[in-house]
Amino acid sequence: MCAPFHVLIATPDKEAVANARERLLAHDGIIETVTSCDSVDTAAAHMKASASDYLVVVVDLPGDRDTWAALIGRVLDAAPDSGVLALCQGLTPADAALAIDAGARHAVPKEEVLDPKANGRLAEAAVQVAAAMRIARGRRKAALREVIDRR
Repeated sequence: MCAPFHVLIATPDKEAVANARERLLAHDGIIETVTSCDSVDTAAAHMKASASDYLVVVVDLPGDRDTWAALIGRVLDAAPDSGVLALCQGLTPADAALAIDAGARHAVPKEEVLDPKANGRLAEAAVQVAAAMRIARGRRKAALREVIDRR
């Protein structure tokens, strides 16, 4: 089993935060902490001030689809080893592809993972993002070791 990770939920929707927190913490041993903030920009500021890598769950990416890249980019600029999981109401496959192109590691319809009948789906999506984060970090470390070894 992989080491626990930190989750930061970015949304002003307190009900969505409570629902997501409950579902994530129910997945034994995977989540170390769950924090929330009102916006993506607040999440980015929090991450810059922290030494930890976060899996950021963005609930309902604000604005139109064209603004997603800038928002996700700010999160990843704050902590490049972090991952973004986008949850959006009525997310179509094309919208999911746009969010992933913008830098999210995974995008899923909010109604599917926060629905009471979808128990475990949010945690499963979070675990997928965490695995991708660790793979990317491992590749960067290997590339850095290779550069150091050449010198």
